[in-house]
Amino acid sequence: MPDAILDFRNHNLGAPAVRDVLADPARYEGRWFADPIEGASFSRSSAILRQDEGGKVYVLSFAHRAETIYRLKHDFASVSAAIRGVAKPAAVRILCKLAPNAELDPAEEIELVRLAGERFGGVNAAKAALKAARGVKQEEAAKARRARLAAESVKIRLRPPLADAEAGPVMEAWDEALCSVTAAEPPMRDVESWPVAIRCRETVNTHTLTASGANAEEEEDETSPLPPPKHFLLTKHDAYSLEIAIGDHVTFVEDTADGERYVAPPSKFVNHCLRYTRSKTPRYALWRPCRLCCRMASCWRRTDCIGNSILSCAMIRSC
Repeated sequence: MPDAILDFRNHNLGAPAVRDVLADPARYEGRWFADPIEGASFSRSSAILRQDEGGKVYVLSFAHRAETIYRLKHDFASVSAAIRGVAKPAAVRILCKLAPNAELDPAEEIELVRLAGERFGGVNAAKAALKAARGVKQEEAAKARRARLAAESVKIRLRPPLADAEAGPVMEAWDEALCSVTAAEPPMRDVESWPVAIRCRETVNTHTLTASGANAEEEEDETSPLPPPKHFLLTKHDAYSLEIAIGDHVTFVEDTADGERYVAPPSKFVNHCLRYTRSKTPRYALWRPCRLCCRMASCWRRTDCIGNSILSCAMIRSC
């Protein structure tokens, strides 16, 4: 409803109509005003104006605690009035500015294109300009959405390789990304350069031995025995578990007309990664308890690519 009034808390903004707000949304964005339904008698601080990446304008109302969202749009009457209200050379520009986010049916859009074209430039030129304006708006919204998601992401972002891409450069890029991971349990390989992960296993029907005994006598309460000892072992990945492990640190992003979507890496390259002997990710051979570390830490005997043994500490996730 472009004729609806928004009563702002800031008296300098006054009480403009929706069509005036849509003409200059940047001026009103983030400003508080009265809920459009409840009015100023309820509160002038119950709703706020927001604009998304695509230029769409919303009202977020908190009049009744729960958030209610209203979309502000031009309609046929307001767009046609705006086209008629400007100089003829500006008619097509106003059409391209207002129509993409307006609430119009196909017949109304055709009529607006005809109106703007008759005022200046011709109908075909107005139609082509509107189509181009829509494309530009969609691309700007997609670009803004990609930038926002990239800023929010905590993972490494890579483009998915083409299915027929050369394996060597792809593996180098993947390996460089995995080597940069600083997690407590980073991507790792065993001495044979096969990807591995730390897995905790417990021996069934056993209990931890203590200085006072086995703590497993039949007369004791069933809840009293200590749990079985934990064994942290290096376990080889297969193609399925490796894809999940890579996804813990890397997101493969594909650009689309609406922004981007996250895709799985081609299985061909996951299989190559399993057998990639040139990897520079850390190589671990065995695990030994470390009395100097805290309970959640363990020491691993790591071997580098030339066979030298290096002792390093890695935080182990709880089981």
